[in-house]
Amino acid sequence: MKEFPEKMYKTGDDLRREGLTEVIKATHYKTGEPFEYTLYTEEVAEMQRELRRNGLFEMDSWTDEDLIQAYEKAVERSAFYAIKTEYFASVIDDVEDFVKSYNYDDSDAMIDYFDTNFYFFGIGVDDCKQVEKTARIKNKATKIAKAKNNTPKTEKVPEIEKKAGYTYKITKGEDTRDGSELWVARIAETLDRDVYIAENKRMKERGGYYSKFKKGFIFWFDPSETLKTA
Repeated sequence: MKEFPEKMYKTGDDLRREGLTEVIKATHYKTGEPFEYTLYTEEVAEMQRELRRNGLFEMDSWTDEDLIQAYEKAVERSAFYAIKTEYFASVIDDVEDFVKSYNYDDSDAMIDYFDTNFYFFGIGVDDCKQVEKTARIKNKATKIAKAKNNTPKTEKVPEIEKKAGYTYKITKGEDTRDGSELWVARIAETLDRDVYIAENKRMKERGGYYSKFKKGFIFWFDPSETLKTA
């Protein structure tokens, strides 16, 4: 990927505004009583691991601001350490899914049997740059033709397609940070930017949030009934 029309990576100010942590709701495995605790979000936890792995953050005791400052310095060195915006990450996922749709893979590594149409290692974005796109008007002097009658015509603005619902694939898994249960809901249909933003907002209202690592919406409870009536 060489160009992208909007912001690709989160800045230190974005992290300060969004916060580095999230509240996890869980239930005690013996008593069943609900309780809450705080963890770094998945993207922040992964960013911290990368900084430590490459010797860019070696403090034993730190504040959130210390981590953000280390993040800003690392991003100045390379975009490799930058956290992608949700929109940028979702477009990369869509492009990768599109490429994979042309491939097949009947390989079985357990028996050293490999049968694939082509090997795909993901979309490269190291050289991608933000290039704003504007509407191209060939002739600004062109005038709109007058209507033959005097009846004013109302131009209809195209609306975002409203669907009755989406096809959700729900899988149960666990949080790699603490082993707690979670559910991942993925939408089978491909969404454009405006529809994705609207659906992401609705998912938050239902109690979920999008994870680019899980490539789906994370819930801390089984969302089957919630999404069935959505």
